[in-house]
Amino acid sequence: MNGTNHQAESDATPLFLCPICLRKLHGTQHVDLARRHFELAEFFSKNDLSPESGWMTMRAKALGLGSSETR
Repeated sequence: MNGTNHQAESDATPLFLCPICLRKLHGTQHVDLARRHFELAEFFSKNDLSPESGWMTMRAKALGLGSSETR
């Protein structure tokens, strides 16, 4: 899943999993993908990664979990 061979390649790799990798993650680990996206959005927001935070928030909402939901 998104393997790299050196630091420059690693830095150029997106922070998001592709749909196939997400399916593998969900299928083998039974991860709640909406919750995962919401928690990653919070992490990115707290660490000043605004574009990533916005994208993850949008994905969490598309999967049915909004920022107003409680844990």
